[in-house]
Parts: sequence; structure tokens; C-alpha cells
Amino acid sequence: MSTRRLELLLKTLLLLVVFAVSGGPLVKQFQDPDFFWHLKSGEWIWEHRALPEEFLFVSTPPANPAVMQRFTMTSYWMIQVLFHLAHSAGGMGAIVALRFLLYGLLLLAVFLGKDGDDLVFLGLLVPAVIILAQYAVERPQYVSFIFFACLLVLLNGIRTANAAAALPLRAAAVPVLMAVWANCHGGYIAGLGIMAAWLLAETLKYLHPLLEPLSPRRYRFLFSAVVAGFLASLLNPNTYHVFEVVTQPSWGIVTIVEFLPTIAAYRLSPEPWLLVYWTLLGLAVAGLALSWRRPNLTHIALVASTGYASFTLVRLIPFFVVASLFVLCRLFSTPRLVGKSRFVFAAAGLALGVFFLRDAGKTYRNISRCTEVSEYRFPVEAANFIRNEGLQGNMFNLYDWGGYLLWRLAPAKTFIDGRNGDRKIYDIYRQIMTGEGDSVAHGLPFWKKYFQHRDIRYTITPIFDPLTGKLFGLLDDLEADPAWLPVYVDPTAVVFAEDVPANRAVVQRNALPKAQFFQELLDCCTAIIAVNPSFVQAFVARGDILLRLDDRAGALRSFEEALRLAPQHAYARARVARLRAQTAQPAPPTGQ
Repeated sequence: MSTRRLELLLKTLLLLVVFAVSGGPLVKQFQDPDFFWHLKSGEWIWEHRALPEEFLFVSTPPANPAVMQRFTMTSYWMIQVLFHLAHSAGGMGAIVALRFLLYGLLLLAVFLGKDGDDLVFLGLLVPAVIILAQYAVERPQYVSFIFFACLLVLLNGIRTANAAAALPLRAAAVPVLMAVWANCHGGYIAGLGIMAAWLLAETLKYLHPLLEPLSPRRYRFLFSAVVAGFLASLLNPNTYHVFEVVTQPSWGIVTIVEFLPTIAAYRLSPEPWLLVYWTLLGLAVAGLALSWRRPNLTHIALVASTGYASFTLVRLIPFFVVASLFVLCRLFSTPRLVGKSRFVFAAAGLALGVFFLRDAGKTYRNISRCTEVSEYRFPVEAANFIRNEGLQGNMFNLYDWGGYLLWRLAPAKTFIDGRNGDRKIYDIYRQIMTGEGDSVAHGLPFWKKYFQHRDIRYTITPIFDPLTGKLFGLLDDLEADPAWLPVYVDPTAVVFAEDVPANRAVVQRNALPKAQFFQELLDCCTAIIAVNPSFVQAFVARGDILLRLDDRAGALRSFEEALRLAPQHAYARARVARLRAQTAQPAPPTGQ
């Protein structure tokens, strides 16, 4: 086979792999917890023709500074309205179509920024799409990735534009892009940072002619574009106050991967795609090292800023991915390297893509359900029950379910959702869920006192912690309280309602005998295991439930099965050790 035909074959195969890997996340069920509150916010903004000043549909408004609440509720308004209009026009099918549109725009921007050999670029594009597949396209943050790629194309275009008319047009497009971006997502701050780093690098290039500085005319256009971009970004509901938000002390929820550094995220959940990210990061460092004789300060600034940011925060990884495509293709397409690298990148890209096609294949098998909300991730049937039965009062809910329940049940108010940035409220939520807040205050347990204070009259939670499998302590508290009764149970969710006049009819129609409650939970765990025999958390939960049913032998077997599936599971290990120790103890003498 001739070299030309081999190149054509490799390009074709790489494109097929790129589109096959990319298609998986585009046709999967809706699983992102934040998408739903964005969708509901867009509906509210469109109906009221105004921007909300405070959190909507929440019974525990966080004590965040007013500027932070306003930022959370207003900085996404343009994309939220787009989501709402698409959903109004065609339901979830239109949102799926919007996924394809947004993803296509990102790929188009990346292709427009390509600067180098085609095989090198396509070989790098495969790991890029593998990483991007981990981020929900229907979240507002995705438009930040698109705008970021477009910004790099425009900034680089100021250097490379040949036609005289193209240079001012590209410079003028920068402030337009920044104005739109600033009204879609707060990630435009990343754009401001890159513009500042880019301008600084190009300014430093004037110190030595070997650094290939811009011509004075091009530098003036770049300077004007960056200054205009900064000013245009202030044309948003938060104007300069956004910088107050950026400087506010933040806290991360340690169970949410996107708020973690990459090393901590891998320790929590060792996902293979993080290894792909680290490989790409290593390649970027190696590529810059190989070009040490003629360093490009702009490339160094781009890789250093996005590389450090992404390494310390998982949610920023796509910014580095876009930047790395822009830089790496050019670095490894130099005459000195391209002859050796092009086929290596192509072969590596194909091998990597085929390996990750397994994940996409799982999605393709359920492509007919791509317009549905995942019943595994969200309490779809339980929400139907609450809406149809008309439960009254505020709810207490799982953090990850808040956005979905807000969308489904508003004007009913959630307890907590993805908008919350108040550590105190999250700590209260955690204490109530785990049963750690059971201290008695004024004759009432903490959870009950707090529920009364917030007019919380029903709860909707999973049976067990989705990370550890440990049974939630709140279920024990509710089961032990005569005023609260289970009115709905399925493998995904449990609903308890307080027996108050407003909900008495619902309770009388649906209350389950408490003597059967834990047996119902056991049946649910058994059903989960039957569908997914490798689901460690279900075995842990079943062990906890069997302990409550006083079946120690059955509990030990269940915890041992969990350890067989996950030998490092700390909670299951502790339970097994304790149960074995209790079994080994001799029975106490009669009469003692």
C-alpha cells in the first residue's frame, strides 16, 4: 500500500473513531443533576421577562453574599432561555438535537484552530473527545468550552490573517464573542485570563527578535481586541461584581468529582479517562521541552495556565484539552518531528479510541431512550407519585436530586440542590441524612426540630448512600418516629410523609406498615442486585438492612460479597471484621 493510501485510510479510520466515541454522550439518557434547574430557570426568565434576584423554589435560601446569589441566578440566562425554548418546541428530543449542535460547534472551532499535520491532529483529537465525553453537553459550562475554542481561533487569527480585511474583522469579533459569553456562563473569566496571558506573552516577545514578535500593526489590533474584549465582558447582569464572586472563599464538596483536583478525583474514582488527560498533559510538557531552542511564549502561557488550572480542578480540564489541541498539533508537526510522530499519533489514537468504544457502545444499545431521564440516577416514579398525590409542605431531598425535583415539582420547594454554595446548609443536610444530627434540642431530635422550622413535611431520598452503600441514618430516624410514615418505596427512592392534616389523606391511602418497612427495602436491594450483580453498594446496603432485621449471618454474607467485588471498601471491611468478631465470641453464661 502506498504512503498516500495509508494516510487516507488512517484519516478515515480516525474520523470514524472520533465520531463513534463522540456519539455516545450525545445519545445517552439525561443524567446531569444541574441541567434541570437551569431548564426551570430558563422557563421562569422567559415567562417573567426578568432575571431572578434570589434562588427560586428552595426552602433554605443559602446565606451567601447577595452578589454570589445574583451571580448564580443570572450569569447563565442566555443559554438557560435557549434550553427552555428548545424544550418548549420539541421536548427532550429538541435538547438532544441541541446537544449535537453544540458539540458540532465545538468540533468546528477546534478544526478551524488546527495548525499542523492532519494525522497528528486527528491522533490528538481522539483522546480529546474521550475526555470531553465525560462532560454533559446540555450544561451551560459546555458553551464556555466552545467560546474558549473560538477565542483561541480569533487570537491566533490576528497573527496569521493574510487578507487585509480579515485582520480587523477578527479583532472586532473578540468583544462580540466576550459579550455573548459573559451572558451564557461564568467561564468567560477563563477567557479574560487567556486574553491577558496571550497579550502578556506577545508583549514579552518584543524583547528579542528571535521570539518572532508580531508586527506593530498586528500587535495594535491584538491589544485593541483584548481591551475591547475586557470591556465587552462587563455587559452582563453582574458587570464588574463578578470579580467579587471570584475572590470569595470557596469550598468543595468532596463527593463531587468536578470540584476535586485530578489526583484526588482518581483516588475517589479511578476512571481511565483521567489517565488519558494526564498523558495529554505530559505530551504538552514534552512538546514544549522539545522546542526549547525556539520557545513560543504564547504556547507556554497557554499550556501553563490551562494545565495548572485543569490539574487542580477537574471541571476545568476541557479548557486544557482545547488548548492542547491548539498547541500540540503545531509542536509535533515541525519538520524535525512530524516524520516520526504522525504515524505514532495516528496508531495511538486508533488504539485508544477502540478501547473507549466500549463505553460508547453501552449507550448506543439504549439509543431509543436518549430522550428520557435516567431512572437509575433520578427518582422519576417517586416524583410522579408526589405530584399525582399532591403532597403538601416543603421537601427534604438528596443533594443530587434537587435540580430534577425542582424542575418536576415546582412551585414545591427543595431543601438543597446544585445551586447551593453555603457550607453551613450542606453540613446540616449531611448531618440529617447520615443521622449524625440526632442530638435532642428542646425535647426534639435535631432533624425533627429543623424540619418543623422549615415546614418540611415529606422526604424523598435513596435507600443508601450511592458512594458507599451505607444505609442513610435518616431512614432509621423516620422509621422510629410515629408521626412519619413511608408512603412510597421503589429501588430508586423512598418517600416519607408526616401525618399532618394537609397530607393525612395521602398517608391513609399509601402508608406502608412500618413492621414491613425494612423488608420492603431488602426486596428493593435484591431487585437491584438481580439487575446489576456487580453493584457493590447494593450488597453493602443489603447487609445493613439484614442487620436491622437481626439476620447477622445473612448480613455477614452480604458484606463479604461486597468485599469480594471491592476489596478496599472500608465500610464493608469494618462490618465484616465486627461481625466475625461477634460470631467468634462465646455466649455469655446463663444468668448473666
